[in-house]
Amino acid sequence: MARSDVRVVEIDGEGVLWDESRDMYYGLNARGMIAWHMLRGGASVAQVADKLMLACGMDMADRDVVVADVKEMFEHPMRLSLVE
Repeated sequence: MARSDVRVVEIDGEGVLWDESRDMYYGLNARGMIAWHMLRGGASVAQVADKLMLACGMDMADRDVVVADVKEMFEHPMRLSLVE
């Protein structure tokens, strides 16, 4: 998921995608790191959304919104070429 030269640093449940050569980073909060680990493990965006909704006690009626949020969460690092 991250380019081979991009480091993923996790501290206290939060994380940073860090490209030292370009002095660029992208921060992920605790929920972002849950999504990161699940996606790296082969989970679908829908599975990630379901896990986050369960963890936050959200109503399933909001599922489409959460799925869109998970997708959006990784659009910015993709535009920055931090992930593939």
